[in-house]
Amino acid sequence: MVEQEKEDQEQANTGEDNNTGNISKKNSLIEQADAIAKRLEDANQKAEELYKKQEELMARQMLGGKSEAGDSEPKKEESPKEYADKVMNGSIK
Repeated sequence: MVEQEKEDQEQANTGEDNNTGNISKKNSLIEQADAIAKRLEDANQKAEELYKKQEELMARQMLGGKSEAGDSEPKKEESPKEYADKVMNGSIK
């Protein structure tokens, strides 16, 4: 009888340890989830700030005469020979 009571107590102690272990595992998982949620919130806030900065830059470009469509064709640089030919033809005065 005494041996059975000791075994029952050992099993009860082991069960309590398992429950405590499960509780600590649950707390650990909750802490990890909280940390992940915090990192996601921080990343979302940073992304929102970057988006606002991008919007401001685009607005400044539009007001400054630059747009997303790009610039008109860049002027082709003339060689001295082409310039001389235009002057001789009279197209440049």
